[in-house]
Amino acid sequence: MPIRHTVAQGDTLAKIAARLGSIGWAKIYEHPDNAEPRERRPNPNVLCPGDVITIPDPERKEVSVGVDAAHRFRVTRPRHAVALQVTDEAGQALDGWLYTLTAGSQTFEGTVDGLIEHQVPLEVDHLRLEVRRSDDPTARRIAWDLKVGHLDPVDTLTGVQARLNNLGFCCGAVDDDAGPRTEASIRAFQASQGLEVDGQLGPALLAKLEELHGC
Repeated sequence: MPIRHTVAQGDTLAKIAARLGSIGWAKIYEHPDNAEPRERRPNPNVLCPGDVITIPDPERKEVSVGVDAAHRFRVTRPRHAVALQVTDEAGQALDGWLYTLTAGSQTFEGTVDGLIEHQVPLEVDHLRLEVRRSDDPTARRIAWDLKVGHLDPVDTLTGVQARLNNLGFCCGAVDDDAGPRTEASIRAFQASQGLEVDGQLGPALLAKLEELHGC
């Protein structure tokens, strides 16, 4: 029978489905009992710790095979699509820079051209992104450690703090504390976007944050 699952930090529907192993994330998302969570969380991979979702019964697939023979079954391992954009202080993309993205035992390399997009294994919880002007050892390098699936919804204070940090308006720790540093970052962001500068988490702020951040 269906079970109730409480979302933990770092959970996405894709990760939850992969742990169960026999049901796709879309089946969970579209289950009738998840209508209310689906309305609150339109992005199935941006959940909030404490959210409660219904996990339907696992699906069983039956196949017929002959006896006295070896049979091979191939399982496609699900992956997360990761899209990253790197800009300078003025918001201009660092096109032409070289990058290295490390995801567990996998390494992806290339040249920044708009978005950096790759498929990474679901079990990978942390990524490391390094960008550099060239392969010259003395060239400028910048690196980030990224947590996959740890971005909270935009209508939470932690979600606002994380997005502001990612956009270069440093709040410091993502700690759910609306202290002076977070308020100053909100005000700076509002001023940069021509919004009313009040330091509050209003609809205009949340909409602009989500628009510029991409989710």
